[in-house]
Amino acid sequence: MDNIPSGTPDPSDAITREELGARINSAVETLPDEQKEVFLLKENGGLTFDEIGQLIGCGKETAKSRMRYALQKLQAALGAEARLYGLTGAQ
Repeated sequence: MDNIPSGTPDPSDAITREELGARINSAVETLPDEQKEVFLLKENGGLTFDEIGQLIGCGKETAKSRMRYALQKLQAALGAEARLYGLTGAQ
């Protein structure tokens, strides 16, 4: 009875994901508006850099630069946890 079946999620995993999610949201809120906008459009909206550039009125390369700077700041704020969420470089 002490063994939990391997397919059963550990409740502490959900708490950890919630805590890390909250940390990521807090870190995203600290980004400059231009970087936050590109980050959210790319990560949450699934837009390409071309689409982001057209939407916000900048070039594709500018959008990519803003994403790169956003990721660098998120990596610095989150440390090793950034890797858990794939925040390691512009896609």
